Amino acid sequence: MDVPALSVFRQVMVWLWKRHREWQERSIANAIPIYDEIPPPFSCVSSKEELEDLLPKEGRPSANLIKRDKFLYLDPVTKGGLLLPIMTLSCNFQLSIPDIDVRCFFFYTDKDSERVKTIGYRFEAPHGLGMHFYYHAQLINSALGTPGESAHRVPETQPAFALDACCPVSMLIAVLLSIYGGKGIDGLAIDHWGGVLKSALQRTHFRQLEERKRYYWRVGTGESARYYVTWYKATQFRDVIMARSPKSRRGQQMEPVSHKEFSEAAEDLRGIC
Repeated sequence: MDVPALSVFRQVMVWLWKRHREWQERSIANAIPIYDEIPPPFSCVSSKEELEDLLPKEGRPSANLIKRDKFLYLDPVTKGGLLLPIMTLSCNFQLSIPDIDVRCFFFYTDKDSERVKTIGYRFEAPHGLGMHFYYHAQLINSALGTPGESAHRVPETQPAFALDACCPVSMLIAVLLSIYGGKGIDGLAIDHWGGVLKSALQRTHFRQLEERKRYYWRVGTGESARYYVTWYKATQFRDVIMARSPKSRRGQQMEPVSHKEFSEAAEDLRGIC
């Protein structure tokens, strides 16, 4: 059993519980009616101590929050429509490739019927030796005892979407990124938890892309100016910009700018190249 990896897995789960435990107090009032539709058997993990007792640990490498109907109630997703995610899991760190099954259910109010509906995903580690021997995510139906009314029946075997993960810790990171985007791991104390978490992240394509050097440019002047972030170096960037619209770009100024100036520009004036 990989004890350091298990320890970090536990710490990330506790960090996640702490970060999301008080979401109801953060003025997301529209989520409360959805929250109230989730029946009591699907109970929220109520304390740090309860979560630590539920999770696997040295001497007890497996745990199953799914069978115990224990969920972490996460921050609502507010972009693109209000979603309330809840998460549960089972895991076994005794295996050489730990078996991890994370299930996330997203509750929302259907605009037409005004009823609370749900859609579910499971995130899994490689298992068996066949078609799912890689970190992946699949749709799941609510027939597995999930609260809420399922939006519709979905295929549960394929597609199985490949995850940018290489271990249980990076799989948790992939779950958070899938739910919240790049800000899903803001505040995660990468350096504080030492080499296991840092190593897991450095092996992901997400982190490699994040760490590539970016360049910021202003193209044009005055009201016609546009701002770009790019991974191209200067010559390549100029060539690409000119190729997009050679007539309108001819003679326009292209100046490198700071990340601060780029970030302060209006959103509709910023782009990626």
